[in-house]
Amino acid sequence: MLKSLDIHLTNKCHFNCRHCLYNSGINNEDEGELSTSEWIKIFTDFSHLTGGKGSINLLGGEPLIHKDFFKIANASVDLGLKTNLISNFGFSDSVIRKISEIKFRRLSFGLHGCENNHDWLRNSKGDYKNTLKIIKLFLKLKNRPLINITTVLHKNNLDDVISVLELGKKLKIDSQSFFFFTPVGRGMDFPGLMAGPDEWQKTKGKVLGWLKKNKPAFSVKWEKAYIPASQAKQFYGGLCSGENTTSLEIRSNGNVYYCGILSGVDGPAVGNLKKESIADAYKSLSSKRMKGVSGCTALAILSQKNNKKIIDPRPHNSKWTPSCPYELESLCP
Repeated sequence: MLKSLDIHLTNKCHFNCRHCLYNSGINNEDEGELSTSEWIKIFTDFSHLTGGKGSINLLGGEPLIHKDFFKIANASVDLGLKTNLISNFGFSDSVIRKISEIKFRRLSFGLHGCENNHDWLRNSKGDYKNTLKIIKLFLKLKNRPLINITTVLHKNNLDDVISVLELGKKLKIDSQSFFFFTPVGRGMDFPGLMAGPDEWQKTKGKVLGWLKKNKPAFSVKWEKAYIPASQAKQFYGGLCSGENTTSLEIRSNGNVYYCGILSGVDGPAVGNLKKESIADAYKSLSSKRMKGVSGCTALAILSQKNNKKIIDPRPHNSKWTPSCPYELESLCP
């Protein structure tokens, strides 16, 4: 059953983050972007499909750059949809105030380690301090939205994981999510940043140890990234193998994907909402899935485009093999 939509309002962004899956930039908009009225119709159809109980995740690029962002966001809220915002929040105080007036369910902020590591990944000096300032501002609001911190982990910031957890505890946020640095989009320029399986498992162990000791009030999601090699024969690409998905990814040109990374590598779309309804695109999903490879099919496609073998390029060893990046687990000590 379809429960949520990841909505890329635009691929334009005023940042130039080094880990951006979509190569978003100030001049990098998708050709043939959906109009505001088309977005609102999509939300209306989705609300009917889910009985008004669905979730909308607004992202980009940078969604706040869209000229009608506030009209679109308010339309989603007015339809009763749980509306969440994923943004870099690098805007003026007046824009931040307008955001606070919308009844968002959750705001997601990226904090990628200590100040130097965060600013390097965001490619924006001073962004760590600005992001922290805005998080604190929203935490002070009465009837505030839920606050989530996401952290992309790579070889150079793995040692920052405990400080990020400590910060979340100090701020009294609601949730934290940790993701593996994926070499897609601009991340392709830094393949050496991918953590190996032993490093990844060691870092996960540190997180579990911290959680057991500190028992924070917030929840923690962790990207698996790797599974035991003994399970490889039973694993054929996660979502690509036909696992049920409750979420769809909608690009700003209307293309529909069941995986954001497939979207990031210009993989085959399962439909386009300029030509068909969400319900029809979702119904046809099972017949349009790609035959998976062990690991991530999208990353394998990217390897093929670079004249390499059709194989997930992430590190592996005799104990661990790459898994679907969409496989997250809730960490409990």
